[in-house]
Amino acid sequence: MSISLTVNRREGIKKSEKNRLRRQGFIPGVIYGKDLPNLLVTVPYGEFVEALKKGAYGSVISVIINNENHSAIIKEIQRDLVTGNIIHVDFQKVYSDQRINKEVPIKLVGDEIAKKTAIIQLEKRGIEVRGLPYEIPKQIELDVSHLTAGTVISVGQIAFPPGIEVYTPKNEVVLSLVANTGYLEMEPEVSGGDLT
Repeated sequence: MSISLTVNRREGIKKSEKNRLRRQGFIPGVIYGKDLPNLLVTVPYGEFVEALKKGAYGSVISVIINNENHSAIIKEIQRDLVTGNIIHVDFQKVYSDQRINKEVPIKLVGDEIAKKTAIIQLEKRGIEVRGLPYEIPKQIELDVSHLTAGTVISVGQIAFPPGIEVYTPKNEVVLSLVANTGYLEMEPEVSGGDLT
C-alpha cells in the first residue's frame, strides 16, 4: 500500500511562527535531498498521525508539494517532552539507486505469551542500517513467544536481507527477559540463531 502525504511550503522560521502553526493544527517540517534544497513545509497534524498508523515511519512514502511528488522517508520525528505531541518532522528525499542510513523500528511478536512468565525489557526501539531505500525492511519483527526468562538478544543475532549493512554495534542488547515475581530466577544466557 502506497502512502502519500500532501504538505505545504512555509516561509517562517521564527519560533513564534512555528508555535502559531502548531496551534492551527500543523506540524512544522523540512524535506531535503541531494538535488533538493532544504524546503520548509507544514504538515497537517491529523493526516500525519493517520499516515503513521498505516506504517509511514518505516516506509518510503510520497510527499506531495505543489503537485510535485517526492519519494521520501520520515527521517526524524520530534515530540514535546511533556505532552508527547509531534512538534517537528524531517523528511529525506530518496532515490532508488542511492543507499541511505535509516533506523528500522523493532516490532515484538508474541509478547503477550512471553509476558505470562517473564518481563520483557526492550533496550532498543530500532536498529541503524544502510541500504537501498526499497530494500531496507519496513520493520524488524522479533518473535519472543518462545523465549524464557534469562534470555538476552543482541543486535548480532538478528538477520537482515542481503545487501543491508548494520551500523548498530552487534554486541548491543536489543532486549532481555527477566523472571516475573513468583518464578525462579535463571542465569542469563544468550540464545543462538537468527530470529527473523
